[in-house]
Amino acid sequence: MMRKLRPRIGAFLSVFLFFQLAGCSFKQHAFNSLAEDLSRGHVEQVLVEVEKSSYPDRDYVQYQLNIGLLRAYSGDFPGAIEELQKAKQVIAALQAKSVSENVGAVAVNETLRSYSSTPSERMMLQQLLIIAYLLEGDIGGARVEVLQGQVIEQSLPMNSGLSGMVASSHYLAGLVYQINGEPDNAMISYRRALQVMNKSGIKPPKALSDGLLRASLRLGLDDEHRQLVEQFDYQLAPISRESAELVVLYWQGVVSHKSQHFITVYVPSLEHNVSLALPYYPSPPASSRRLAYNLDGKQYKTEILDNIETLARDDLAADSAAIYAAALARMVTKHQAIKEAQKNDSSGFAAAILNIASVVSEVADVRSWNMLPSAVQVQRLDIDAGEYTLAQPKEAGGLQINKVELADPDDVQHPTIVETQEDTILVDKGQTLFIFYPSPADQVFSIVEPL
Repeated sequence: MMRKLRPRIGAFLSVFLFFQLAGCSFKQHAFNSLAEDLSRGHVEQVLVEVEKSSYPDRDYVQYQLNIGLLRAYSGDFPGAIEELQKAKQVIAALQAKSVSENVGAVAVNETLRSYSSTPSERMMLQQLLIIAYLLEGDIGGARVEVLQGQVIEQSLPMNSGLSGMVASSHYLAGLVYQINGEPDNAMISYRRALQVMNKSGIKPPKALSDGLLRASLRLGLDDEHRQLVEQFDYQLAPISRESAELVVLYWQGVVSHKSQHFITVYVPSLEHNVSLALPYYPSPPASSRRLAYNLDGKQYKTEILDNIETLARDDLAADSAAIYAAALARMVTKHQAIKEAQKNDSSGFAAAILNIASVVSEVADVRSWNMLPSAVQVQRLDIDAGEYTLAQPKEAGGLQINKVELADPDDVQHPTIVETQEDTILVDKGQTLFIFYPSPADQVFSIVEPL
């Protein structure tokens, strides 16, 4: 009697497992579709859909990261900070992975392990927190996130690729230190950004070279300053005490999401082929498009700091050997179980059920922070102190920044400010007008620092 029941129990468990895994796969497909909707500019709609989605506990980090990003894109920076801080705490706790999760990943598939993000995603999490605190006018909070980002980077595994090496986070750290009156720390961060960009093969943007030249000059690092002038092939004009600074940070597009493919491998110990489900990114990655914006009738373009597409692929490449080894070991274990079942069940029913279960349970882990930008770009300019209007792109057909020419207050026929759909910003000498433009949101967020 027991022999008849065991195959039926196995069949039931296999069917149950199939629907569980199919559900996980369907949910990730739905989340990838939402990321594609985000790339078309449907920020509020995607936020509503993600908020009402049900995530298993093991995918909590992916959920919080996306919620935090979407709230930032909608201008809710306190809400973004709250969600991103929660995600950071969970990620820190997951660095010591539980035995039960490892057993599940080895026996069934990697999606049974809690998602804890990749090295580059953890650095981008810090970057988004820095941006959110800056736009809340909390330079102290931004500085804390800079320091925590440095600790996170030091804890990342060393590898020969670019995984976890995010130049834009170091550039923003330098900007925070610069605004906070710490040129020595700003110089260290700008140097680190340059090291990362040299390794990535991306030409350093003028925003970074300007930061290095000015910090080295201010600190009296004459030899290093001369070397930088030679490297960048230009001499920076003296800083006017009457001028201000404009920094435009542009998050362009939405990063690609992972897909699944199968490869067939011959295993000598089994004496037959097995199929392994592995994650991959489509190739080639999407090309970056620079932001052209208008400042007082002149057009400028942002320059690339990070290609997030490349970083995402490097994160996966850094883990590829371990992913392949785990998938192969898992399939060997499953097929050995099938052989044992064949020995103990003359009907072959149990072995057939286990064979089906081994196939349907083998799915690749394609989870990622799939709503990050495709690229991070920057531009900085010296501007005159004064009053500026900032037109939202969706209302002006593109980002427009214009200085307000103050009229004679005694001339009532020439009002100082014309009624428009634009925001008006007063920038004093020595201040930085910081603008954050995530392209899917089709709106810009700005603040003048220090307040």
